[in-house]
Amino acid sequence: MKQEIPTPILIKEASKKFHSAMEASFKDAGIDELRPLEGRILHHLVAHPGCSSGEICETLLLSKSSVSETLASLTEKGFTTYEVNNENRREKQIEVTPKGLAHQNKVDDIIQSLIDRSFDGIDDEDIQRTRRALIRIIKNLERREP
Repeated sequence: MKQEIPTPILIKEASKKFHSAMEASFKDAGIDELRPLEGRILHHLVAHPGCSSGEICETLLLSKSSVSETLASLTEKGFTTYEVNNENRREKQIEVTPKGLAHQNKVDDIIQSLIDRSFDGIDDEDIQRTRRALIRIIKNLERREP
């Protein structure tokens, strides 16, 4: 009898497959200098101009160190720059460069294509139910036990 795969392992495997598919798609599109996380953050920066690194952490559910490292890499590769925020000199304003903007359409198309492929054959109700369940799992695991 075949043993059922535990849900946490299925969630991790789905994430790995999405990540691998994004890497392959970036390579096929000629933008293999971007890593999947860099693509996600670049996508977010274009969609939310002027956002802070803290907002990126909160929205994409990433650690501060992960966002800092990724932003540094994007800047090093010429996709973003930092400007000092004149209102709060301790805060840096993240700007997408023309190179970043030029790659963004490809990144957006790839991300949308992978989302569509991921949900192929799954109706909207099941997608929303899964989304609610995943949000609940995250909240449950964030909660500290007494």
